[in-house]
Amino acid sequence: MDLPNAAYGENADFQEAQSGAAMAQTGAAPAAGPAVNPLAALLGGATGMGEPTAEPDVPVTAGAAEGEGPGMEALGQAIPPDKADASYMKKYLPTFIQMAERDDTPPAMKTWVRNILANL
Repeated sequence: MDLPNAAYGENADFQEAQSGAAMAQTGAAPAAGPAVNPLAALLGGATGMGEPTAEPDVPVTAGAAEGEGPGMEALGQAIPPDKADASYMKKYLPTFIQMAERDDTPPAMKTWVRNILANL
């Protein structure tokens, strides 16, 4: 696997880390299924921009640091990473996305990955 849009040297580091990982041993290669967009899997329940709201009594600014409604504390999660942290974590995104796509991954992990993607 290669990192998309990797900075100079990051892909080599990523390839080196992958080469040290043990590979699963299987008898036959699984049949290829339909291509899956990892971002679409993470955002599966999102309401489209042109769709009517599912919560008309909630202000658009609910969960934001400013504006009407509750602040970020109402989200029940850690504050999103800043741009510098998100840029550093970018090289680990393929692994984070794989983790977030699993059925048994807690919602907090999926939200954390979305926050990294949103701050790149």
